[in-house]
Amino acid sequence: MKRVMVSLALLLVSGGGMANNHTENRQFIHEQLQLDRQRFQSLQTRNS
Repeated sequence: MKRVMVSLALLLVSGGGMANNHTENRQFIHEQLQLDRQRFQSLQTRNS
């Protein structure tokens, strides 16, 4: 029974870590998109 509880605890901890990692990835992608938009806009204003 104790082994089952330990397994469940580890599963919950690893699941929480994965969710946090997913959130960090989304934040990173969001920041990259913003940078790309800024670069694109600066190129547009420079060319016109």
